[in-house]
Amino acid sequence: MYGFKHVIRPTTHYESGDPPLIRMLLPSRPVRIPQFGGRFSVLNLAGPLHLRYNIPVTSAESNFGSEAVSHDIRVSVRSVFDVDRSDAMRGSWFFRYTVTITNEGDELVQLMDRHWIITDEAGRVQEVRGSGVVGEQPVLDPGESFEYTSGCPLTTATGTMWGSYRFVTANGTSFDVKIAEFILSESFSVH
Repeated sequence: MYGFKHVIRPTTHYESGDPPLIRMLLPSRPVRIPQFGGRFSVLNLAGPLHLRYNIPVTSAESNFGSEAVSHDIRVSVRSVFDVDRSDAMRGSWFFRYTVTITNEGDELVQLMDRHWIITDEAGRVQEVRGSGVVGEQPVLDPGESFEYTSGCPLTTATGTMWGSYRFVTANGTSFDVKIAEFILSESFSVH
């Protein structure tokens, strides 16, 4: 898995407590740093040096998430960086997110539409609107949950997502449910 990302300009120097790369000539291949169980890699030699420090992490350490309750509907989200579908050298990062929607109210509801706001680390914003989620418009009885997993490609290593779902009750009343902002990020990215 990917780890720390540092951008180092030629005039930059590290203070104590920073990664152990002080005043050393940077090789063109990864350097093993045994005390951290990982390695530094040089990603770009043109302009500022882009270094990636790879640290093995557990899946629990790589998860980001959020939770919100509105109109008696709980929306919990967990996101994780998908290293197998990402290629940092080509400027492509992919994130999976799993959403659990729970009806904590007293009446049957149906999810009709989704609205996502996705922002990458460069500040570019993308809006996604559509019918249902993953091709479904789930109906939730009181106490029932629906869970799905989807994905989000970015051209930067970090970003955020937030949005809303539009639900309708059995009597035709519609309402919006908040999806709290959550982070899309490589594990342990530092920018």
